[in-house]
Amino acid sequence: MSSNHSEEETTQDRLSVRRTSLVTLILDRLRELIAARGLRPGDRLPPERQLAAQLQVSRPSLRAALDWLNQRGALRRVQGGGTYLESNFAEILAQAQEKNLSASTFSEIVEARVYLEPMLARLAVRRASREQVESLQREVIEVGKLLPDPSVWHQHDLRFHTQIARFSGNSVLSSALEGLFPQVLASWQLGIHLVDLKFLHNQHREIIEAILMRDEDLAASRAQEHLEHYQSMLKQSSNERMHASQGSEVDRS
Repeated sequence: MSSNHSEEETTQDRLSVRRTSLVTLILDRLRELIAARGLRPGDRLPPERQLAAQLQVSRPSLRAALDWLNQRGALRRVQGGGTYLESNFAEILAQAQEKNLSASTFSEIVEARVYLEPMLARLAVRRASREQVESLQREVIEVGKLLPDPSVWHQHDLRFHTQIARFSGNSVLSSALEGLFPQVLASWQLGIHLVDLKFLHNQHREIIEAILMRDEDLAASRAQEHLEHYQSMLKQSSNERMHASQGSEVDRS
């Protein structure tokens, strides 16, 4: 019994390392590329397709990572003119890597969001202007027309949760959530094959409707249901990977 438990813990430890590697992969490779080319603040990054090929990552994953860096002020995007490094790029990248490496499991990240985001939704009900919420609602509607494109969802999902956090008017809570986004990106990659994007989109729509109705309890409960569904999806993905890893070890033996 203790032997089986020990083997399960060892497998979980290996999975945790793999997850952390997924989190840091894009940031590590981007940092290495920038250092190798001697790029400085104000310099332009290669075009997205070329950069994804150079970093050997998918374009949706790269785009989501660049979106996160852009939201933190580490990059500047010029419409039709490319993406440029800002002066705080190295600092933001170092902070992101430190947070990634210190995170023990993605389940803890989602658990934190389950507690944090319902409160942010409550505060958004109290403090967001109708114009702000209606603007985000229009975006939700437009994104629904483009599903099930995962690259579109990547960008929208980060923006959706970021905007609600900012609607809360609490910069401490908002920063706490945004600090989790590199791990969120990696956990998304782990469970992408399990995602029903239309279902998640409908949950976004319901959260926005509750905020527009100025119903704190409803907004909070819908935000919690949304994160609990995500938590369940991630747990299922983790179990599948653990069983696959155990199966491959049995085959090798």
